[in-house]
Order: sequence, then C-alpha cells, then structure tokens
Amino acid sequence: MNQGIHSIDLLLWYMGKVDAVCAFTGLVGHDNIEVEDVATATLRFTSGAMGVIETSTAVSPGFLRKIEVHGTSGSVIIEEEKLLTWKFDEERITDQKIREKYSVNTISGGGITDPGEISDIGHLRQLLDFLKAIENGHPPAVDALEARKDVELVLAIYASARNKRIVYL
Repeated sequence: MNQGIHSIDLLLWYMGKVDAVCAFTGLVGHDNIEVEDVATATLRFTSGAMGVIETSTAVSPGFLRKIEVHGTSGSVIIEEEKLLTWKFDEERITDQKIREKYSVNTISGGGITDPGEISDIGHLRQLLDFLKAIENGHPPAVDALEARKDVELVLAIYASARNKRIVYL
C-alpha cells in the first residue's frame, strides 16, 4: 500500500479501470514488520488489456520505479521521471519531441537506498492544490472519488492474496 500506490495510480490513469485481479503477497526480506515486503498481481483491465504489478521493499540493491506499457502497435517505458522508450509502429511527427523532452535523467533517485531522499514536492503540491480548492470553492485536481480507485485496487490485491482467488472489481 505504501510503496506501490503511486505507481498503481499512474497505471490506472494510463490504462483505465480494472475488472479482475489475482495476487500474491509475502514477507520475505524483513524481520519484525507487520506488513508484506513483496506483492505481485495480475490484472485484467476493462479494455481487455492485461497487466502485472510487482512491488517490493525486499529487493537488493533496489531499483527505480518503472512502468511499462506494451501493445500491438508500440511500447512506452518510464523509469521514475525518465522516458526510456517511446516507440510505435507508425512514427508521428511529435514522437521525437516527446522523446527529447522526457528522456532526461531522473532527479528523485526514487529513495531506493535512502527513503529520506524521497522528494515531498508531489505531496506538497497536492496539499497546496487542496487548500486552494477550499479557499476558492472549486474541486481539487484529484478528488476523493479518483483516489478511491487506487485504494479499491490495492484492497482487491490484498483480498486476492489473502483468499487465494481472483477478485472481481
């Protein structure tokens, strides 16, 4: 829940609603903690696409967050903030500009060796947006209904792992 939720949020934003999930969790690399340190889940999206989530705090030496989307016409791979791959069967005029703009080195470091290095700028921006929404009487950029989608999927992952069965959302 803690380490994987932001990637799950991005995955759902990219891919849309999930219909079904089958998951496993475990405690394999740490002693004396009350939560899992590894989780895997296979997803079926409403669109018919399929996906895999792998998250762990028990991997050595630790790696940056990576999201990969592969399809029949192309692939995109993002590592932290850096675009690694933007490749499609049919090149568009804007593709090279996208690669140049987003293929810069990651600045966050992902906190893979020191969680204290994880930037709080995203949380700060979200809190400031929320406060501004209250002050100005408009909805925040991300409301509770949007955030609920991520929590619903995480809870389905936990339920699938606990009950050893596919969970339908």
